[in-house]
Amino acid sequence: MEASDTQQTSIESRVRARAVIIALAFIPVNAYWVVMMEAIKYTGHPTTYSLFFNVVIVLSLLVAGNYVLAKVWKPLLTRADFIVIYFMVSFASALAGHDQAQVLMGVLCWPIYKATPENRWAETFGEYLPRYFVPRDPAALKAFFVGHSSFFEHWRAWVAPLGCWFAFTMVILFMFYCINTVLRRQWVENERLTFPLVALPLEMVQPDLSFFRSRYMWIAFCIPLTINVVNNLHQWYPGIPEVGTRTKYLSTYVNSTHWRPVGGTPLFVFPFAIGIGYLLPLDVLGSSWIFCWYWKLQRVLGSYFGLTTGSPSAPFIPEQAYGGYVALAVLSLYAGRKHIWRVVRCAFGQDPEYARSRREGMPYALAFWGFIAGFSFLVWFSRQMRMEWGAIFAVFIGYFAISIAVDRLRAEFGSPTHDLHDAYPGTMLPRMWGPRVFTPWTLTGFSFYHWFNRAHRSHPMPIHLESLVASGRLGIDQRKMTGAMAAAAVVGLISAYIAVLDPHYRYGADSAKTWGLLKYFGNEAWGRLASYMNNPVRPEPGSLYAIIVGFFCCVSLFLVRVRWVGFPLHPVGFAVSSSWSMDQVWLSLLIAWCCKVAIVRYGGLKLYRKAVPFFLGLILGDFVVGGLFNLVGIFWDLPVYHFLG
Repeated sequence: MEASDTQQTSIESRVRARAVIIALAFIPVNAYWVVMMEAIKYTGHPTTYSLFFNVVIVLSLLVAGNYVLAKVWKPLLTRADFIVIYFMVSFASALAGHDQAQVLMGVLCWPIYKATPENRWAETFGEYLPRYFVPRDPAALKAFFVGHSSFFEHWRAWVAPLGCWFAFTMVILFMFYCINTVLRRQWVENERLTFPLVALPLEMVQPDLSFFRSRYMWIAFCIPLTINVVNNLHQWYPGIPEVGTRTKYLSTYVNSTHWRPVGGTPLFVFPFAIGIGYLLPLDVLGSSWIFCWYWKLQRVLGSYFGLTTGSPSAPFIPEQAYGGYVALAVLSLYAGRKHIWRVVRCAFGQDPEYARSRREGMPYALAFWGFIAGFSFLVWFSRQMRMEWGAIFAVFIGYFAISIAVDRLRAEFGSPTHDLHDAYPGTMLPRMWGPRVFTPWTLTGFSFYHWFNRAHRSHPMPIHLESLVASGRLGIDQRKMTGAMAAAAVVGLISAYIAVLDPHYRYGADSAKTWGLLKYFGNEAWGRLASYMNNPVRPEPGSLYAIIVGFFCCVSLFLVRVRWVGFPLHPVGFAVSSSWSMDQVWLSLLIAWCCKVAIVRYGGLKLYRKAVPFFLGLILGDFVVGGLFNLVGIFWDLPVYHFLG
């Protein structure tokens, strides 16, 4: 190889300062865009699914600009630069998303300002709120809810609470980095998991732009383009007929009393979901929509046999799904037990050769001891709220079990959804044992931790792992990539806080100019706490039994698949299919399953690979066109078609 070729290869696999600077410049603007879409205008929800359309748009614009620049001068960015920017902005988007900073701000703003003589919150739990964990300045809180102000006029009121929660969040993110460092080698090299969601960004940054030269991709691109154009014109000019991709509900056609518990059951068709579904393994894809109906059938039978009369939470579907997630985490760790044991040995300096054989995102010893130190900090932080020891360990062991399960879902199957609503130890433990079992400080701690346990759609942990995988495929130094992701975490978290707070200070969280999500999040956490303390309900042991049932159902499916090769039902489908997001996309995944079955059966592997650009084009077209219309709606204050659920 000539010296110039060697130098070019080195440049192609470096984490360069220009890429990091560009990403850090995008992150504040991107955070503002995410919050405006999701919390203010409620016109798009990029962080509710595994792929974030706002980041795909950013990558598309950068690739297009780099192509034009190469024609007139020389390219500014390499493949490595694109990937660094993509994952840094993705990580920051997750931090600003529905289930991260937006929920946190709702939780922090609510308990002081919304305490009234009527609800008696101040008397009920006011004394259990740590002084520095919530803002207390009356003027700052009133301006937040009334509007006509700015965050920068009241920033002093937020220094202490945001400082506390910034440190807390950074420790959790660091622990994610530690876990991913330990798991990457086992999942990528030993088990050879496919990481389907990495496919789109890698295809978009091919050096020869072969992806954008595929006619199948552009044919598919035009399908969501047409749908988005027509449906947005219908929003602005109602006389234009719309393409009814998300107007039908099963309840319109099935009015039987016995089937009423299935709810509305959307019959939506999302091109992006069909595209993502095609990338999933057939068994997981089929199991997702089959188990979605399994949960609906449980609701029907529970109502028919009167189970909900004795217990309103029956048949305890969130608890069953939670048990499934925990089972996935346990099975994943069990499969990698030999590797994990060697990592532990490395941490104690007993296997230096294994530690030196790969350059991971951080040294194994740092990952192991860093996780231990981080967990110790979380325990200390919780003890400052005077939470009970057992409750602390239940919350964080449960949270990291879910995090590992989400990591595995994305790594092996590219699951388009993983929200897991209402499956949090802080809500399940009081249901199981009754609120009276726990001290008021522990129940208050459960409410504070509601913000990162409410749901897990914008979970940041798998994004870091996928960045390591993409780095490995392009020969990028994983430690430098982890450093770049750390910079994205710091800037992204600060940007997320400001992006959530400032628009609410301008418009007013109580005004009709915002959608009211923060009010919903805040009342969800503190209204439940008030209910626990004022009207404690009886224990529901069925919650505990449901977790055990869900755990063993997932394990049983795994064991059946080990014994019976080709068994069509997969434990992943069992775990992810009960969620709100799956209810939105089940029909799209069924369509993707039918397409993939036909292509694989009649065309084989060759036709499957040939069709991949087509289905990636469905994703790209829906994301780019729908996202750009979303921008138009924000800038000109126009209603837009909700292409993303």
